[in-house]
Amino acid sequence: MTIPTEVQNNLKATLERMAKIDEERRRVQDILKTLEDAGNDEQVIKQRLADLDQAERDAMASWAIAGAKGKAPTFDHGAREALNRELLEAEAKAKAAAATAQTIASQGNALQGQMQEAAADLKVRALAALFSHAEAYGDAYRQALIDVERNRIFLHTLNLFLAGKQDLNDGRTTAFAVPVGKLLEQRDLFMEPIRQQALAEANEHWTRLFVSFQRPAPANTAPVKAAA
Repeated sequence: MTIPTEVQNNLKATLERMAKIDEERRRVQDILKTLEDAGNDEQVIKQRLADLDQAERDAMASWAIAGAKGKAPTFDHGAREALNRELLEAEAKAKAAAATAQTIASQGNALQGQMQEAAADLKVRALAALFSHAEAYGDAYRQALIDVERNRIFLHTLNLFLAGKQDLNDGRTTAFAVPVGKLLEQRDLFMEPIRQQALAEANEHWTRLFVSFQRPAPANTAPVKAAA
């Protein structure tokens, strides 16, 4: 069963739309990661200042433990001033990066909304693709019912005919109606197992087909057809 061209085109267009949105979302995530990295310098410099503070405390403690004789340790004020200048620059950069990230993140939120809308559209498109099989199955079912009923009628009338021709004085003519009657009863013997098996197969079939409609198809493929 081939899915109508319009339904195929709708599926393809929605999948392509989702692919473009997803590509843009990845681009936004890359930008946000870069902006996050741009703000990391602030923490690095703060750690370097903390290390400098600890080194100065350690030097002073060692001098005191040694008896505090002579001049107290001198510290590299130039290095501290340089780090403080770097910290101011890093803080400004981090602040700017955070503000920019908010704007970019709002774009990401908008894309998330677009993706949700497209996913909802895709669900409808996939359901439409499934629905496109209904008429063909309906035609097949109707013809099967016709065939079943015609065969049942032929068996039924044969059974009546044979019963009407029975001659109780000649036991040989009574051997035909009973077997034909059993053939008429076979539907009840076999229908339930067939129904259960078909139900499981049909549920698996439609679930698998529905999922396949929501996945991008390989390029240059033939028209989409229902899975066997």
